Parts: sequence; C-alpha cells; structure tokens
Amino acid sequence: MTTRPGSGLRIHSWPMLLRTILWAALVFLVLRPGLPMAKAGTGLDVPIVVTQVPRTVKAPPAGWNAAGLIRADWFAGARVVLVSPDGQVRLLSEGFAAACDPNISFDGQRMVFAGKKDRQSHWRIWEMGMDGHNARPISPENQDARSPIYACTLFTLNSPEPWLTLVYVAREILRTETGSATGSSLYNIKLDGQELRRLTFNPNHNFDPFQMWDGRMIYSAERYPNQPGAQTGRVGLYAIHVEGADMECYGGERGRRIQHMARDTERGLVVFVESEPAVWDGAGQLAGVEERRPHVTYRQLTKDTAHVYLHPSPLRDNCVLVSRRSAKSGDTCGVYSFDADRNQGELVFDSPDYHDVQAMVVKPRNRPDGHSTVVETKFDSGILYGLNCYDTDTGMATHMQTGMVKRVRLIEGMPQSTDPAPKSARVTSPMVPRRLVGEAPVEADGSFNLEVPSDIPLLL
Repeated sequence: MTTRPGSGLRIHSWPMLLRTILWAALVFLVLRPGLPMAKAGTGLDVPIVVTQVPRTVKAPPAGWNAAGLIRADWFAGARVVLVSPDGQVRLLSEGFAAACDPNISFDGQRMVFAGKKDRQSHWRIWEMGMDGHNARPISPENQDARSPIYACTLFTLNSPEPWLTLVYVAREILRTETGSATGSSLYNIKLDGQELRRLTFNPNHNFDPFQMWDGRMIYSAERYPNQPGAQTGRVGLYAIHVEGADMECYGGERGRRIQHMARDTERGLVVFVESEPAVWDGAGQLAGVEERRPHVTYRQLTKDTAHVYLHPSPLRDNCVLVSRRSAKSGDTCGVYSFDADRNQGELVFDSPDYHDVQAMVVKPRNRPDGHSTVVETKFDSGILYGLNCYDTDTGMATHMQTGMVKRVRLIEGMPQSTDPAPKSARVTSPMVPRRLVGEAPVEADGSFNLEVPSDIPLLL
C-alpha cells in the first residue's frame, strides 16, 4: 500500500484493490437479496424480441374491472427490445413513448408492433426493420390499434397478383353486452395501409389473433349466452378467414372460463392461457388443443400453484417461449422455454427492472397458405348457411328430434355509441338493443341457406 504525497489519500496495490472490489460486490449482493439478475445468455441460438414493462407498473391498473372477463391494458411506458443469444439487449422502439405487441415477418427481416409516439396519442400499428430504423405507420391515425400479426396473401380470381396483409385488433367505442363503453374487433389491412376491412362484429371484445398454417385466423372472443338459465359468459377460441368469412367456434367448451393468448407450435398444438376468474394481466395456466380435432383434444399443460404464465409463442417442435411470474404477483415476469410434451420449463431471459413478456424468436418461418376470397365489400348482404340444426350442444340434444324444428329466426344486435351502463347493471344483462330481422324455413334434414344483411351481429 502506498500514499500519494500531500493528498492524505491511500492508493491500494492492484491485488489489494481487486480483493476490495470483490468483497464490496459480495456485500452488495448480500444486502440486496431476492433481486433477480439478468441472465448472461438466452440459451437460444437465435435472437428474440421482448416487450419490457417497467416493474414499477401498478397491479392491477386503475379502472380494471375485476368482475369482468377481459384483462387490463398495462403497457403504458413499455418498450420493445432485441435480445441476442449472449443476452445483450438493444432497444428497438427508441423514440416511442410506449411500444408492445411485436410480431416478426415471415422472412425474419421486419417487425410490426403497436406504438405511441407520445402518451396522449392513440396506439397505432407500425412496421420497422430489425435494426430499429425506418419505422412507418400502417393503421389509421384515428384508430386505437393493437396486436398486429403478419398474415398470408389474399387474392381474388380476377386480381393481377396476391397482396400482403396484416391483421390487428382495434378498439370500438360501442356499448357491449355487459354495458362496457368499449369493445374490440379484428381488422385486416394491406401493408401499404390501404383497403381496411373489419372482420368481426361480435358486440364485445375480440382479440389475440394468430394465423395457422392453413390460413385460418384463431382468436379469442368474449361471449354471453342467450338461453334462459344458461351459465355466465366466457372467453373462448374462435376461427375466421383472413377476409372475415366462415367464422366458427374453434376450441369447444372444455377447460376454464377464460382462454386467450393462443399460439400454435410446429407440431400442431394450439397452446393458450386459461383461468377461471379474470386476472389483471391475463396470467393463468397453460392448456392446449390439437389442430386436427380441437373440440375433443383439450388437455391441461400446467397445474402450477406457485406460478402463472402468459403470452406463449412458438419456439420449435412442441416448445414455446412463455412468460412466467409468481402467482402472488411479487416478482417480475421472466421468459422461459416450455416443452409441452414433457411439461417442463427452463429460464431463458429475465431482466431485474422489467416484466419481460410477449417474447418471439427472430428467424424466418413458413408463410401460411394464401387465401382466395369471393367477398365483395360493395355488397350489403351475404350468405348464411347451416348444415344441421340438430347437431347441437349436449344440453339441447336430449330434447331434439328430427323434424321438430320448422323455422329459424334472426335477430339483429345494434351496438350503440353511448356512455357505459350504470354500475348496478347485471354483468349478463343484454345491454345491446335488438330487433327482428326475419324468419325462414328449415329443411327436413335440419339445414338452411339464407341471404342476410352483412356487417352486423346476428343472433339465431
């Protein structure tokens, strides 16, 4: 040990200084127990994009309805980053007040995401290169838009060539069936921002789209029963084509009451998050159905009392990237790789200052099959067909006999742009006004084929 003349400051030799630094680091770690350290590497051979929400975000956010079915929007102040295989983090959403919902192009070279340039503006869909440069808006400026995904090509029989599209979720300022002042719908738009199409007209929340290899869009929708004595509402899985035709129930009625954040694996397993009550960030346990027979292949993937999961995305085979946090909401979300065949997970990345969610690998992937459409937006009617009205749920099947159904009645829902319902309104009360469209005969085999008004919610 030496002393600088006249300074009164002691200068340590390097070995002593090194030991002092190491001891100070040890003391620092001891004095701050339980703080999760960022992992040095991801354990992956490809980079990932991650949405990071500051750990200071309050849970649950103000205004969230714990009695409802829809999770809160807690992404104010979030950012999108690129995480390299060695764990290095690079900010992609520089210049945005908030950014989230990243989705990677099929060639792995570009990204779409939802972003706000300032806190007072609407969420808008943007596209940029994976270097974080050349961001350009796609969705309309006056629309609150979220959850964009790259979709397959769309074409008509007389179009000169197919065109590329996006599907995303936009907020609707309409009274829903529960009296809420806002719902959400799926939209399709060209990559150049032209030819905006609304795909869903269910007067509630429709969200979390992804596209399967065969071109069908799988999404979650909030639904409420209309039969007397029926149970309360649920959020289930539904399918629709990229231009809005052939909507169908996809996941059946098995499993817990809320099922959302669905994504498919390379092996044909649709993995989603489910819960019985609503959770503020949507977290729950993992479950899945097979693409081949989704109505009868439901199975639980996790039964974890200590942790909850959110935002799965395909990794490889039947493995997904998924975020996990403590069931008590005491820690931040980290990114894990989860093997749905072995029901085992392994930590991939965890930053101590953020909730790390919505992870997605950055690599080329197969484009879903293109879709040829016969939908013409200039027409105000469409064809509604039913194959067999006697093929129904188990609660009605025991009361049905072939030939007893004579007519089908269509009722239109008319969502209103208005203030929310009073707090005293029951959750299952039908807040959407209705009116009769008409009746039509049912054939002897239970089928019907009707021309009906387009772009409105219909109840049969």
